[in-house]
Amino acid sequence: MLQKPINDVPPAPGSVLRKRVLEGLGITQTELADALGLSRPRLHMILTGRLQVTPEVALRLEKALGTSAGYWLQLRADYELFMARRRLRQELAEVIELDVPKIVDLTSDVSASRP
Repeated sequence: MLQKPINDVPPAPGSVLRKRVLEGLGITQTELADALGLSRPRLHMILTGRLQVTPEVALRLEKALGTSAGYWLQLRADYELFMARRRLRQELAEVIELDVPKIVDLTSDVSASRP
């Protein structure tokens, strides 16, 4: 399985917001918070990584910036997975890999099999 090098940290959503939106567009935190309908303290916590982008915030970013909500949630998922993989590295080394037959597709759409 291909894995990113352990030091290749993906950007956190708050970092992308700070660099590409605030700095890139030359707007203030207050202006972005107002545009998104968020409090300035809440936006500040997202920008500093103390809060993650929620689906609700991702939808607000989609509307305000013309980006997809999925983009912001994927940034969050990539960052959180990286940090969890780094934090659990030794524990994961002890997990037993099951011999799953290649014909079993564990990634297929499970919603299609619901009644």
